[in-house]
Amino acid sequence: MKKIVPNYYSKFKCIADKCRHSCCVGWEIDIDERSYDFYKAVGGEFGKKLKSNISLEDGTAHFILGDKERGPFLMENGLCELFINLGEDKLCDICTMHPRFVNYLSDREEIGLGLTCEEASRLILSEKDKFSLISSGKNEGEALNDDEREILSFRELCIHTVTDRSKGIKERLAILLSLPDYCMVPDLNIKYWAEEYLKLERLDAAWGEILEKLKAFKGDLPYEDILTEFETEFEQLTVYFIYRYLIKAAEDYLTAEYLQFTFISVFMIAKVLALIKAEKGVVKRENLFEIARIYSSEIEYSDENLENLLDIFSEMNF
Repeated sequence: MKKIVPNYYSKFKCIADKCRHSCCVGWEIDIDERSYDFYKAVGGEFGKKLKSNISLEDGTAHFILGDKERGPFLMENGLCELFINLGEDKLCDICTMHPRFVNYLSDREEIGLGLTCEEASRLILSEKDKFSLISSGKNEGEALNDDEREILSFRELCIHTVTDRSKGIKERLAILLSLPDYCMVPDLNIKYWAEEYLKLERLDAAWGEILEKLKAFKGDLPYEDILTEFETEFEQLTVYFIYRYLIKAAEDYLTAEYLQFTFISVFMIAKVLALIKAEKGVVKRENLFEIARIYSSEIEYSDENLENLLDIFSEMNF
């Protein structure tokens, strides 16, 4: 099967102990059957520790989190004890894949990096070259169906629109929302959106505090200035959302909703940066990387949160 990846994909490497937001903290990690069968057969002292830190519930195995929701094999130096003892090829599928995501089409699999990883966030948003896709392998499955061909063609148009650097990023975003039929431009009242996001489930209390500040802020938070200041970074951010989500419309037909989600995600991240600038007088690229990471963790990695936002846009369009 063909594999499709972004042009920056091969540059990614886990920074392991240098990571400030370990993927081994706060996340329940399910174990695939192949890995579970292997772990049950591991002997010695480490085998005992391994088996004592696995729970089986409703037929699904997962690691038992420790204090502060730390993975049981996360060492104080930030390295993974399981990796050290058994090797990278013995990690379960989730640990091997993170922070990658995969979308499957009839003739290919499209792979990308998720912003929830701080190193992936830095890599994606630091990329200076225009977004492009790299293909490898051969199609050994079925041909694309009509819906897949149509949405791929439309996605290409969207990406071309966002990467047209002859126009400012604000204009490109406006054009983006005009491309699909029945796509309403969302109301850009930050207090409204802060309230809507506060209704969603939260992983990190810090995100709730940010939303409360947005909701209570007196005065203007000119996000357009932030878009202009970090134009290439927001171009990459916008294309990230388009690449990751728009292809799903081949199945659920939520084309306009995915573009509205893209637009509001960019808007929210830019508004948070405008808030930081209002409070501190300056905003840095590192702030953008971190806010994008937090946003991704809170919204993209909660099916419930994503579905609730898409519902808002669906109601808006009809």
